[in-house]
Amino acid sequence: MALPNFVLAEDSAVQSLSFAPMSSLNSKMPDSISGIVQDKTGYLWIATFNGLYRYDGRNYKSFKHDPRDNNSLSDNLVISIHLLPNGSLLLATAHGGIVSFNPKTETFDSLQLVGIDFNSVKVQSLLVDGDNYWIGTFQGLMKYNTQTQQITRYIHNPLDEFALPGRLVNSVIRDKSDQLWVGTDSGLAILNTNTDEFTQFPLEDKATFSEQITTLYLDTDGSVWVGTEQQGLFHITGAGSRIEQVKFEVGKLWVREILRLKSGELWVATDNGVYVVPAFGNPPIHYQNNSGDPLSLGDDDVWTIYQDESDLVIIGTTKGLYKSAPDLANFRRMLHGPLSINSLSNNYITGIAENKDGQVLFSTLSGLDVFSPVQNQIRRVALPLTRTEFSNRLQSILVDNIGRVWLGDSNGHILILDNNYRLLQTLPMAAELSGVSNKVLFIHQTSSGDIWIGSERKLIRIASGTFSIARSFEISGGHILEHAASIDMVEDSEGFLWFATRGAGLIKYNPKTDQGQRFYHQSDQPSSLTQDTLNNLYIDAEQSLWIASTNGLNRLTKDQTHTFKPTFETWLENDGLSDADIRGIRQDALGWLWLSTGSGLSRINLQTKKIENFSEEDGLQNSSFSPRVVLASHQGDFYFGSNLGVSVISPENFKRNLFLPKLAIVEISIRQGPWQITSLARSTLEHDHNDVQFKIAAFDFHQPYSNYYRYRLVGNDLNWSDNQTSNLISYTNLSSGYYRLEVQGTNNDGFWSKDTATYSFSITPPWWGSQLSYALYFLIFISFVYWLYLNHKQSLRKERAIAEHLRRNDKLKDEFLAVISHELRTPLTGIIGISEAMMAGSSGALNDRTQKGLGLIVNSGKRLASLVNEILDFKKLTHKKLKIQLDNVDLRSAVQVVSATCQPLIENKPINLRVEIADDIPNVYADSNRLLQILYNLVGNAIKFTVEGTVTIRATNKENQVEVMIEDTGIGIPKEHLGTIFLPFEQLELSTTREYMGSGLGLAITSLLVELHASELKVDSAVNVGSRFYFCLDKAEGAKIINRKPQEDFPLIDSIQSVHLPVNETAVFNNQPQTGPLIIVADDEALNR
Repeated sequence: MALPNFVLAEDSAVQSLSFAPMSSLNSKMPDSISGIVQDKTGYLWIATFNGLYRYDGRNYKSFKHDPRDNNSLSDNLVISIHLLPNGSLLLATAHGGIVSFNPKTETFDSLQLVGIDFNSVKVQSLLVDGDNYWIGTFQGLMKYNTQTQQITRYIHNPLDEFALPGRLVNSVIRDKSDQLWVGTDSGLAILNTNTDEFTQFPLEDKATFSEQITTLYLDTDGSVWVGTEQQGLFHITGAGSRIEQVKFEVGKLWVREILRLKSGELWVATDNGVYVVPAFGNPPIHYQNNSGDPLSLGDDDVWTIYQDESDLVIIGTTKGLYKSAPDLANFRRMLHGPLSINSLSNNYITGIAENKDGQVLFSTLSGLDVFSPVQNQIRRVALPLTRTEFSNRLQSILVDNIGRVWLGDSNGHILILDNNYRLLQTLPMAAELSGVSNKVLFIHQTSSGDIWIGSERKLIRIASGTFSIARSFEISGGHILEHAASIDMVEDSEGFLWFATRGAGLIKYNPKTDQGQRFYHQSDQPSSLTQDTLNNLYIDAEQSLWIASTNGLNRLTKDQTHTFKPTFETWLENDGLSDADIRGIRQDALGWLWLSTGSGLSRINLQTKKIENFSEEDGLQNSSFSPRVVLASHQGDFYFGSNLGVSVISPENFKRNLFLPKLAIVEISIRQGPWQITSLARSTLEHDHNDVQFKIAAFDFHQPYSNYYRYRLVGNDLNWSDNQTSNLISYTNLSSGYYRLEVQGTNNDGFWSKDTATYSFSITPPWWGSQLSYALYFLIFISFVYWLYLNHKQSLRKERAIAEHLRRNDKLKDEFLAVISHELRTPLTGIIGISEAMMAGSSGALNDRTQKGLGLIVNSGKRLASLVNEILDFKKLTHKKLKIQLDNVDLRSAVQVVSATCQPLIENKPINLRVEIADDIPNVYADSNRLLQILYNLVGNAIKFTVEGTVTIRATNKENQVEVMIEDTGIGIPKEHLGTIFLPFEQLELSTTREYMGSGLGLAITSLLVELHASELKVDSAVNVGSRFYFCLDKAEGAKIINRKPQEDFPLIDSIQSVHLPVNETAVFNNQPQTGPLIIVADDEALNR
């Protein structure tokens, strides 16, 4: 048997593939995987030794045997799984036979074979071959025809050379020549289905396989791959005429499954990890678990391999499911392997440089490593011994312009090697850099050839072409470069040096003038530097300066680098960065700006400002990168160093996930709990189940938690929702009606699927919300409206009757008042006239007692006449019939008349009635009669309620008005009564006896008369201090005369208060004969004549 020259390649220096567990945040990942298929919807169905599982990208749902449910899985130990054309699944179980599963109803149906007891006939393999099921068992091979339900058995017979060569059938396939290949525990055979005879392989006189065959795979070219339990992998080509063995590095290898990917690579699942045979004859690559590599395969015990619709490779192992995306391996990694010499000497990378041969040099905490990208090999350089205590714990590296390698250690020593890594020099300035902590932070060469070295304690310059220190800057000194330790530096196109410091911000230095300028963060200046602790500097192709700080990315464009107060353009987490702690910066040939941060890598499209972030899920072995440890090689590859090795990317070959996932609304949850809706085109919910939650899925499993969704509920939402990564959609308190949920989704790279998942449902109205109920409500409403109409009509009739009655009563009242006032005035006039005549001596001389009695009659009559007048005035005011005639009135004269008229009211009280009106007080617009009435009422009230003191009538100029005030020193008005004194029939009583007589209408009438003059009567008062009543009148000078109609300008006042003015009851008339002209009085009342 000829064997090809297939050997396992040495461990690669750069690992390209990464593996990640397909875990779930909400459910346990299954283990002991035996088979995987993907259905037309997009679900992954996983057969395990502990039941069947369904995976939607975020959650696993299990289906297991339930002895109480006849429709459950017959046996949890599932050997293989197949997807049938009708969408159902066919499972081969070890002890439960063949089982079909309907994903729509989620029910199982066991295949019943007459005469076959699967409890004793254990199934080992299954081939679905059209209408035939080929079932491999521990007792041979069976063929079951689904149409005829006929069973054909093939058993091992050592005496029959054409019988099955072994008892245990592990694998069955049909090749392109319609030959059936059967792998058993005793070798390989081919079944002639026409004669039902087996021919052991190989044919003719070649030795047969005596090894146990574990799996068979028909390749795309028609060749057959054979996996064995001990001898590994064989390849049969040329219609069986040529057998080739693939040799691996291990002597014994159990091959479990074989799969040819769409890219052409052959993946082999074994008990020692996965072997990948490249499509172009390169040696196989071995992928297995590496405890030092977090992105290695999680388990070496591999049972199955599957490639889904998105070309994602899914690997089933004893510990669970793992995924890998060979076509999207954008991030490669270099790590330290304890057992591999082709690996880094240490995972902690402190510096990266490139020599003229294209080799990449790494300074690590264990020394110097040199990587050849062409050979994919790493060489660990043994550093030469020196007289100084140079440490292998390197901190920085530089390859200068003539190829020399400069190394700085953690103690401040500098080692210089030639291009063959032989010792050239140890700098004598090492002692200058010694100290308690003096790491060499960076080594940089300027265009002039000078070497700048920055440490934690100093910054020094080595003159070009020498190894001597030209200048040294002590940290914390007075020079511009001595503010703080510098961690990085760059030189711009004009020769200025820019230094990134630890805590002192950014420094611009002119080496020609030895002058510089410092830029730092200012909290009150948004355009200033975002942070003073910096990590890296970079100048791009447009000569813009990029500054990496511990809190944000900063940029100074070329024109801004020459201004005294430049404006920094900044990027923070709010702008889309996964982390604002920027560690390194480089720009690729396509214009993307790449950033290493404390939480992964980011890249920015400087044209669109779009930011993309990358983490462990994308293939990074570590998210936290080291400051300034970054290199853009001449080949276009980027190297980012961290404390867990190096991440390598090729920006120009960066691939995106273009797979557009299928979408599904997988579950709806209401009050009664969740149920699957995959089989329902539409559902109907009760009115009290109107709080619903939907679970959705986008079937792209690369990074399912990075898939975005948007949705709208037609019938409820007008617009699409904002993008979200949550796969749960909730609606509460939905009204009854018809709805359609529409969902759209993306893959992890943000490409939207062209499909829209929809689901329609309706919510039935409650019985009180049905159409019949609404019809009844309408009838009730119409009846109620009609009842209201009738009731309103009846109310209107009643109101009209009441209004008519009130009008009649009011008319009768008016007539009554008119009659009464006339009837009262007539006799009162006679009584007053006769009494005054008698007092005047018309009947002869009267004694004092009679004179006094007649005086009382006159005064009482006059008081009664005044009351009648007040009632008539109040009636006119309340009926809005009283009109005033505004005219030019001499206020001073009016006050003098009132003062003289009120003088007798003082009687014998010690009251001084004063008038304080200036000579220049202008005339006012008022009704002269009503003005006299107002003043008389107010002055009379003041005299009435003043026992002693003064009553003052005052007039004051107030711009376009004159303020009239009557002030007294009387008893005052309590504060609680100030709001009621202008109400009708209100009297101020301070005791149980009526000391102050009055009708209670005086102030009410006075207030209304003031309002008719377009003013307001106001009062200020204090008990036992006095009161002030005041109002304003328009000046006659230049003022517009206003003829107001009170019935239009003033509201109806319900009640008015008046203070009754006292009557002089002791007035004595002079009993002397009257001389002068006589007045003839004509009256219809005999008493008055």
